[in-house]
Amino acid sequence: MDQLVNEDFRKHLNEAMNHMKKIMDSCNMKDKMVFTQHTLPVFIHLPPLFLGPTRSSVREKMIICIDLYSPDKNPFVGQRCEKEVSLLDIVKLGTRTFVDIKKKMNPCNEFAICTLSETVDEYQPFTKDVKEYEQRLEELHPQGRSRSFNMSSLFKLLSVMIAADRVKEAAKNGVKKRNSLLVFEDNDDMEDHVNTDCEDRILYRCIFLYCRSESVPTWEDGFQEGKELLMDPNFFFDVLYLHEKPVPSNRPQEVFDALTGIYHICGAVERVNSSYYCENSTSISRHFLCWAQMMARPTQRPPQAENLPIIPYPE
Repeated sequence: MDQLVNEDFRKHLNEAMNHMKKIMDSCNMKDKMVFTQHTLPVFIHLPPLFLGPTRSSVREKMIICIDLYSPDKNPFVGQRCEKEVSLLDIVKLGTRTFVDIKKKMNPCNEFAICTLSETVDEYQPFTKDVKEYEQRLEELHPQGRSRSFNMSSLFKLLSVMIAADRVKEAAKNGVKKRNSLLVFEDNDDMEDHVNTDCEDRILYRCIFLYCRSESVPTWEDGFQEGKELLMDPNFFFDVLYLHEKPVPSNRPQEVFDALTGIYHICGAVERVNSSYYCENSTSISRHFLCWAQMMARPTQRPPQAENLPIIPYPE
């Protein structure tokens, strides 16, 4: 297993785990198992080709959709936390570490944020600047409860964001191609005009963080945008569902069934195995193990059923 991980990547993982340990200590959280050296296999169990900081011929543009819903009680408080923290705080913690590691794996990766409340909004456009991304992330606050969520609006926004970004990428590539035909007096002049480090295939991935236990997602405006995106071979849709434990007043199982059934609902069954799904209501460690499973590039990871369980989830 050691030969799959170069020293730089191991160093990045250790830095991330040490950083998260400090945050957990500051919150007096009991459940620190995910940040020990014993959890390194969680990250390196994934296919070896995705490992290590490299100039890959494939880069990712990730849209992380964050639910600003605020439940009456954080399901983790009293079970894994000694101090009152919001569900959004836990989401931010996992998101920050995921973005930091993905950026170190490929400096050309980019990240955006969409927020889910009564509506779906583009909160942070695509950026390579991790500090800018984390600053915007920290500015998010819970916005109360919402009893419904329209998945059609999400896919409409994703379609607009991705279409606009593809236009920008096409324009940049056109400039690069024109510059490559110019004659330069020396190599330094050429480097000022042409940078091909990030000129490659782009994968778009939505990581959908949903935190509502009562609200089963609906498709009020139809499935067209959803089907078009889900059938796109360069688009991937992953789900991380954080929910309260089942009681008569909520429906977390129905919600999860609706989220895992998106490809069937939209008529995109051919690509149903391209997504990863994770649900959690009991453990902060499990939350970060879910993020670890999302770490591999979608085109290189095996179907989820073949890749899980990596190690038993701590309860």
